[in-house]
Amino acid sequence: MASNADELIRKIQRAFARRAPLDAIRQEHALQFAPDLAYFTEDATEGEPYTTHILDPTGAIAARTLTGQIGAMLRSGEYFEPGLGDGRRPNIRAKRVFEHMGRVTRAILYESRAGYRRTATMADRNMVLFGEAPMLIEDRYNPSDPGIRTRAIHPSKMAFEDDLDGVTTMHFHRCDYTYRGCAKLFTRKLGEGPEYGNCHPEMLRRARDTPDHMANVTRVVMPRKDYEFEYRNPGGNLEWVSIYVDMENRQIIRERPLRHNPYVIPRWQMLPGKPDGYSPCTIFASPLDARMQQMYLSMVENAEKQADPPVKITADAVVRGGVDLRAGGVTHVSTDYDEKSGKALEPIQIGGDMRIAMEAIRDARLTMGDIFYLNQLQMPEGVQKTAYETAILLQEWVRKNLPLIEPLEDELNVRVLDRVFEIGLSNDAFGPAEEWVGELPEEARGRDVKWELSNPLRDAQSAKDGVEYQRTLEFLAPAMQLDPEAAQSINLTQALEDAVATTGRSHWIHSDEEKQARIQALQQAQQAQQEMEMIKDGSAAVKNAGMGLSAMAGSPAQSDARGLAEMLRGRGVGA
Repeated sequence: MASNADELIRKIQRAFARRAPLDAIRQEHALQFAPDLAYFTEDATEGEPYTTHILDPTGAIAARTLTGQIGAMLRSGEYFEPGLGDGRRPNIRAKRVFEHMGRVTRAILYESRAGYRRTATMADRNMVLFGEAPMLIEDRYNPSDPGIRTRAIHPSKMAFEDDLDGVTTMHFHRCDYTYRGCAKLFTRKLGEGPEYGNCHPEMLRRARDTPDHMANVTRVVMPRKDYEFEYRNPGGNLEWVSIYVDMENRQIIRERPLRHNPYVIPRWQMLPGKPDGYSPCTIFASPLDARMQQMYLSMVENAEKQADPPVKITADAVVRGGVDLRAGGVTHVSTDYDEKSGKALEPIQIGGDMRIAMEAIRDARLTMGDIFYLNQLQMPEGVQKTAYETAILLQEWVRKNLPLIEPLEDELNVRVLDRVFEIGLSNDAFGPAEEWVGELPEEARGRDVKWELSNPLRDAQSAKDGVEYQRTLEFLAPAMQLDPEAAQSINLTQALEDAVATTGRSHWIHSDEEKQARIQALQQAQQAQQEMEMIKDGSAAVKNAGMGLSAMAGSPAQSDARGLAEMLRGRGVGA
């Protein structure tokens, strides 16, 4: 049906036309802070110098530094673990299940072929510069070699629409496919239907004549319930559908249902009612950077004028060959010229005070550091302080930076982990469900996995909690000297567990079941110790009874004492 392809093409064109003004702004931001990404409104030309228009690279360096700091903050070490999400510690069986899930998810995500490290670095950069970081996180759909592929997408290649709940449901991706690649990817094999590939004859001809030229192909991913299949409805209960559209020949060349939405669209900040994201850094840094470039140009020109000033020349004084201002050059002056009328050659000193320009640029660079949060993210420094003063400084540092990092965690980490977990679950990467679902608490079954994330800010906050525990013990020691029962007013066990958790060694803390088992074992050991002491006391009594028997030899009580001794030996008491 041509009407189906035409309707999709209208949607694609409308979505990218809506983003055209935003692309123009992002093109300007890219030219200022990342010239290698400046192909929103212009095609990138290989071999063309990117940075000839940048005189002061302060803005580009600030953007690069923030990109690195965000990566270090969000993905340092083993930064995620699945959990219940309600602050409770799982029992030992559920804890082992969650640890297994975390290991498998980490293995899927950081497999070398997945390419996630490169994808995450590029996504951080897109987020800092443009406020959006589109990513492709897709199942390889190979039962013999399961896994994922990931790729960061340039924001100019992606358009999308949100539903009324703010969930992104329509995805339009301009694919970077050559004609050769399209012919290979969308030519169906023997026995396959047109839904697997239906290349237009013109595309096949271009694949033969100009195979390395880029084809105009757009991929659309949308909810299956909103799409009427062009070729054949495959049935089933898969929630998404992927359609590849040949924009030049106005034809659908592939449509297939999907188990998972392959696109993740993190956004930093958004305007009300708009699906597009924006960066709070570049939106304010752009005008400042333009002024800095102008100030730097003026300062450079001023320095050049002072080092190589312009020269005033008296026309009648110079003869033969004109003025030669090169090093070692010779300029001939007429012998008839009288310098009382002025020097034949005289430099013009018009340079101003460069200290004013340097001070202005220094202030602008400090402001640029504030705009990109670099000054805010620096750890507090200063003279040596007490533990309490250090805790207050850390608390203030965490308070200022958590509003910056936590939204980025949700967008760049949680969304990615949710998608990877979904793919792993559908591929039985965690093992058959019947083997581990029963180990979870009843209230956790059927619920989404919640991710417990760590970052240096939370570590600093935990360090503060450890300092508070030490201060509590300092208060408790003198209080117990006055009142031995003072310790009963504090849950020291819980306080100790919280303090241990601040060290990053929460796995040292026993679950409730483990603690109950250890308490029972301790009580049994104490009971056994008491019984041994009773046995020892009984053995001493036997020995004393033996000494009494010797003294009472031949007496009527001898038989009774001997009977008592035999009874105790029968119970294992004495020798």
